Amino acid sequence: MPGFFATAAALWLHGRHASAALAASCERILAALLAIGLSCAASSTGASTVVQAFEATTGADVGSVIPAPSWMGTVVGLYTLGTWSVFVLACRAALVRRTLRSFARAFAPAAVLAAGLPFVRPWTVDDFVAHWSAGVATGSAPAQMSLALLLIVAMLLAASERSAKPQPRERLLRDREAPRRHDD
Repeated sequence: MPGFFATAAALWLHGRHASAALAASCERILAALLAIGLSCAASSTGASTVVQAFEATTGADVGSVIPAPSWMGTVVGLYTLGTWSVFVLACRAALVRRTLRSFARAFAPAAVLAAGLPFVRPWTVDDFVAHWSAGVATGSAPAQMSLALLLIVAMLLAASERSAKPQPRERLLRDREAPRRHDD
């Protein structure tokens, strides 16, 4: 699921420098609209690539006619993307602030959105995580590579907070405690 990793990295790094100003909100909306336009433009090529990989992996025959993405499918995809985005930003906020109150405040919207996922789409995270876990356990190269990539991306994003400039009302991880005399 490289798109989830790329989205996580982009959101995390953008979150370090983004402000809550209206201009930043407009920038995010324009970026989202551009991403939707690009995904629509690449959907036919991407769909055939995904179907070929799916057929090769599962042995199932999907057929030769691949339907165009529906508006409902697009809405479900955007809801899933929005839920993932809120979760990633909540992870960053919880890591940076490191307080129980900020943890609860950061994850509340993500929990509400995640609770809506089973109602919006017929599959759940357990469906694809079970498939992925089985691939890792059986030695599937793509599954093992994605596990390694997941760990590498998570570590790099967490480490990036140590080198970030302080944001308003945020203290960096290394600034949590004042240095003690014996640390000099």
